[in-house]
Amino acid sequence: MTVLSLRCGVRPYAWGSPTLMAHQFGWPVTGEPMAELWVGDHPSLPSLIRVNGHWHALPEILASDPLRWLGEAVVACYGARLPMLLKILGIGEPLSLQAHPSTAQAESGFAREDALGIDRAAPHRSYRDDRAKPEMICALTSMEALCGFRDPIESEELLRAVGGPLRPFAERLRSPEDLPGIVGDLLSLDRAGQYRVVAAIADARSSLPSSVAAVIGQLADRYPDDAGVAVALLLNAISLEPGEALYLPAGNLHAYLSGLGVEVMASSDNVLRGGLTPKHVDVPELVQTLVPVCGPWPVTRAAVDPAHPGVEFYRSPSPEVGLARIAVPDRVVAVPVSDGPTLLLATEGTVHLESDDTKLSLAPGHAAYALPLSSVCVDGVGVVWVSQLWAVH
Repeated sequence: MTVLSLRCGVRPYAWGSPTLMAHQFGWPVTGEPMAELWVGDHPSLPSLIRVNGHWHALPEILASDPLRWLGEAVVACYGARLPMLLKILGIGEPLSLQAHPSTAQAESGFAREDALGIDRAAPHRSYRDDRAKPEMICALTSMEALCGFRDPIESEELLRAVGGPLRPFAERLRSPEDLPGIVGDLLSLDRAGQYRVVAAIADARSSLPSSVAAVIGQLADRYPDDAGVAVALLLNAISLEPGEALYLPAGNLHAYLSGLGVEVMASSDNVLRGGLTPKHVDVPELVQTLVPVCGPWPVTRAAVDPAHPGVEFYRSPSPEVGLARIAVPDRVVAVPVSDGPTLLLATEGTVHLESDDTKLSLAPGHAAYALPLSSVCVDGVGVVWVSQLWAVH
């Protein structure tokens, strides 16, 4: 068989919405948060794969015959593992203020924490693996996010509009290179200092631009003693409509605020948090990671390729981080053939996958795995998302 069913787990993080994923996929609403559905082999939550009528852990199957399951090019570059991780995010409350490390930072940090004997599942651990985590999220519903630093002139104006305890930070902000230090100093204030900063922002919200006040006001109400609210003033507030996407490279400071989206990333679980969360915060490591690129953050939109009719592509500079969307209103569409494996995830309707020796149907929220060089066609009525190593075609 060249296309096989996957069974995927859902993370019940506290920020997850109990309804967004359930309504999208027709699942029962239990009242419990459904934050992230994971499709992949990451050891934190590996998918199961159905082989010869039995369910197996995906990492075990990949390791049993890497060349067959992953392809020569992927094994040569990444070893016996998937290079990408596909997710659905159902965001009911803001995620933490965070960034992801580069490969060099991930390798160094992972080795350092291993040497210190910190359990890899420990809540106070910063590095879960030794890999970078560039990522892309594409909106399935309207989404709100903070992403990338504003133009320093805009940030200075906002800090001055609040005034009070933020005025010294406004006076320090002269160039993009000042931003990581300002972020670190804000997040390192003692609890009383953070409370004063957020109180000043709450008092000044009427003097802020309405688009900023709406986001910052909600954060100030939710986190009254977390200076991450002040850091949010330094970031672009972005609204995504369904079909629009954001690509986030290493070192990009961001926080997703609300909505449902499909996300793909290099297969890593490394998150360096700075605030807006009860989870582990590592300010020094976060600041070291930040890349102070400033200005409006670009929104990625689908592109068509005449060589692949019926397929909409979302590409990025990272070969692991790309998506394709296939909508099938009673027509047959060919999935791009890849030298590496392909992950397929249905989000609407019912789609049917067919290869030379396999027929498989996917309902919303269900996924499949296609072996390298598989020729797969999609029909039915619905939408399926495709994740491949896009540089290996």
